[in-house]
Amino acid sequence: MTDETPVPLERLATGIAGFDRIAGGGLPVGRDTLVVGESGAGKTVLALQFLAEGIRQYGQPGVFVTLGEQPDDLRRNAASLGFDVAGWEQQGSWRFVDASPTDDEGVVVGGFDFSGLTTRILEAVRAVAATRVAIDSVSAAFVRFADAAAVRWALHGLLSALKDAGVTALLTAEGDDELAQEYVRISEHAADAIVRLDYRLLGDRRRRTVEVVKLRGCRHRSGAYPFTIRAPGGIAAVPLGGVALSQEVSDERVSTGHDELDAMCGGGFFRDSVVIVAGATGSGKTLVATTFLVDGLARGERALFVGFEESAGQVQRNMRNWSSDIGDALEQGRLELLCRYPESGSIEEHLVDIIDRLDALRPQRVVIDSLTALERIAGEQAFREFVMAMTGLVKERRITGMYTVATSLFGAGHPTEAQGSVLADTIILLRYLEAGASFSRILAVLKMRGSAHDPRVRGITIDAQGLHIGEPLDSAPLTVFPERDTPHAPDAGPPLP
Repeated sequence: MTDETPVPLERLATGIAGFDRIAGGGLPVGRDTLVVGESGAGKTVLALQFLAEGIRQYGQPGVFVTLGEQPDDLRRNAASLGFDVAGWEQQGSWRFVDASPTDDEGVVVGGFDFSGLTTRILEAVRAVAATRVAIDSVSAAFVRFADAAAVRWALHGLLSALKDAGVTALLTAEGDDELAQEYVRISEHAADAIVRLDYRLLGDRRRRTVEVVKLRGCRHRSGAYPFTIRAPGGIAAVPLGGVALSQEVSDERVSTGHDELDAMCGGGFFRDSVVIVAGATGSGKTLVATTFLVDGLARGERALFVGFEESAGQVQRNMRNWSSDIGDALEQGRLELLCRYPESGSIEEHLVDIIDRLDALRPQRVVIDSLTALERIAGEQAFREFVMAMTGLVKERRITGMYTVATSLFGAGHPTEAQGSVLADTIILLRYLEAGASFSRILAVLKMRGSAHDPRVRGITIDAQGLHIGEPLDSAPLTVFPERDTPHAPDAGPPLP
């Protein structure tokens, strides 16, 4: 009788932010992984970081085999990413094997073999007790040696020798090189794992994605995931949809900062929920969001404010004008204001920065003000992925997240599906209404997932003490989605101050 229980392959965590979650735990131990991508996609960075994180996080020495760039250039490039390769060489945990071409070297025609190179690599592996080897890039070998078939056989022999040595190898190849593509096509059948890096121009911006195409004998996530390259830091991938809807949920309620709004929401927001505050410009979205943060700070919580429309100084000034001084919370490190224009980076870079701040601050409340500002720098898919990723982070970390969304000034306005209306647990709508010769503000809770709530429309006012919520206007013949020329509501709450 045989035991048919499948035995999963042992994984080697790369330590590259976000990548191991996409790969389902890392690369298969003692096997080779082919990384394919066009020029500028980040292949060499990935190879350098594969070794660097092995040393920094796991104490695993490595050998870098360069077939293209000179080691001095690679040391400088690595230093710009924050990787102290020179220091690791002195400590004996990093070894270069330089097989880069010399200045007077032309294309080699005729017989050759890689036995000498293989011997040098294996000696380096033994010298530093390496468990990781990176080879960058095999495309250079096809350029230097005329016999492509011989190169393929030589690489096959080299990888077999590394596998026998028990090391985990990562080799890179140009995706836009004809001979390398032929090698990739052949290797797709033989390689244990294939990772593809993409660097496409979408509109006027390029976007990087990483995809685990193949991971023999191992489960992994399918599809392409965005990533960015930071200096320092290197590659950081974004494992979208990181929450499998199996996380524990909380029944704990979180105050909105307003007793009246708490009552409208059935007792406040749920702890691990996403709230969208939608409204026209000047309708009070940021005030609702900052009041929510200040309430958390007053209860001893930590909070992160991510602003894409106002500077940190403007946010502090506005809050002082609403009688909310956050100076102590900033000094105590319980509040961080991460404010910048959307155009200062790609949407993936903004997301990775937010993740870094979430890791460092570990807040209980987070506000993004506003999603609409961020939407203008990204395509629809990238923006949707950002919202999905943020929602997943909020759920996974049991944070209460609030996003503000701008709607049109007078016409029908509400958050769209791309802005997270489907993913949101709670939607609060702010609007203007014409009442006689003046405008008034109103507020309504449109959605409160998993809880009863009061959907009645209420008039609101804003003064130096903040936002005040009035009595329900349910006796008034009004709609929260009027056309611009809809007749005025006769009792639409107090006029604007």
